[in-house]
Amino acid sequence: MTESPGSVSAGWRWASWLSLWLLIVYMAIVLPLERVVPALHNRRVLIVLLLLSAIGLHAALGAFIKRLPNAAGRVKDAFLASATLLVSLLVADTVFTAYRNMNPTFVADSIYAERLRDPNVWDGELIPEEYRPTNGNFHLYKPLQERTALVYGELYYTGLLKHRVLREQVLEPQLVRFRTDRYGLRNDVDASTARVFVLGDSFCFGYHTTQDAIVPKLLADRIGQPVYNLCVAATSPKSQLLLLEYLLRTNPEAFRPRQLLWFIFEGNDLEESYDEMEEEAAPRGSLNPLFAGTMVGEILGVPAVLRQQSIIRLVLGAQLSFRSAFRQTTQDHFELDNERLVSPLYHSTKFGYQLMRQVYLDRAVQPMSYVLNHPNRPRLIETFGRMKALASKHGFSVTTVLVPSNVRLYKNDFDDLPPISDEPCFIRYLQTLSDETGFAYVDLYSLLREPAASELLYYRDDTHWNKRGHEVVSDLLAQHLKWPPAD
Repeated sequence: MTESPGSVSAGWRWASWLSLWLLIVYMAIVLPLERVVPALHNRRVLIVLLLLSAIGLHAALGAFIKRLPNAAGRVKDAFLASATLLVSLLVADTVFTAYRNMNPTFVADSIYAERLRDPNVWDGELIPEEYRPTNGNFHLYKPLQERTALVYGELYYTGLLKHRVLREQVLEPQLVRFRTDRYGLRNDVDASTARVFVLGDSFCFGYHTTQDAIVPKLLADRIGQPVYNLCVAATSPKSQLLLLEYLLRTNPEAFRPRQLLWFIFEGNDLEESYDEMEEEAAPRGSLNPLFAGTMVGEILGVPAVLRQQSIIRLVLGAQLSFRSAFRQTTQDHFELDNERLVSPLYHSTKFGYQLMRQVYLDRAVQPMSYVLNHPNRPRLIETFGRMKALASKHGFSVTTVLVPSNVRLYKNDFDDLPPISDEPCFIRYLQTLSDETGFAYVDLYSLLREPAASELLYYRDDTHWNKRGHEVVSDLLAQHLKWPPAD
């Protein structure tokens, strides 16, 4: 005997509706839907859509109850399934975040909290303060800052000083000077005097290297004309495009490039954010500042917390890989003197010790299918297309400068590295994309292999070029490119 629609109690109806709708809300928060529908960057649009979904779900559930037999049992099943799935996802996110906080191979924040008790200046503390002139997904440094300090590399933390081998053979304190110009970029030259511009992330920005020894300055000396540094650390090609668009739009009299060198790094430039708008930027009229420090404010901050810790979002954004190249090696490179390290330590008979980033090792073992199937690949293609249109509009040429990771360049020199792919897949893909877009390119992986055979071009405690690396790259660019005549 089938149950009548009236046999479904109001309590089960509301419970089922609420659990299903909360599951929809969770998925709307953690899934990167704004990459497909940019309008979802506007929180008001998202809230309206979620309210409409609540109304639509309630109506659909009512129709379901009226038309189908055994509605009571199915409504209960829907409640149990959705509630169980939602709770499981929330528990998994929380447990995984707690695990990351406890496991040093995930670079736990607790490790870096040591800087509050460390008299040494850390690289991240020396970097100039940032600001965001718009809600676009890019940032600049605040203008006219100057900082100088003796710092260890980016992989340093206080605990490394306890180990003699690290103190004496790995840690390399550098006296580093940063200065930002009136536009918030790392320069000692005026943008209006330059026709050659360099765009990219931390490599051409000159992370962990003093201002007089980085590629834009050295290249200018070699070609005899100013080179302007547009580079900002920890950015994607998309963020760099947005930055260039902004500067060309707001300062057309000063920014008049004729040649653009666009540095793209194989280690993380495919995985960085390709969003159009800054994800965490609160829209105008946001209620969050109004309720800051209140219980309401904490509740309004829940979506941001869910996004930050969601396993689903980390995986879809390629910020998390469950495959560890480390497990394919014979030694535990995270262990030294019976203590766990944040970054693995490798040894070379020729070059000695070097700390490396595990994530770069993981990516270096990936086949071409990793690049071709990556969710950011279509966004990278779109970014190249927009750069081509921008170059055509403003009359400058583009040369992509393809930067290898240290693990790629020295894969045959360090003992017990995982089986890194013979071909630098992302670099090869960038060559093809550059050809298809009509950009010239400079393959630094091929050009650096000869000098890298005899000397270390990256810091031992940092993943970036050392001073010698900047010199060699500047020499290669000066030799392999034609330069526009200075005005």
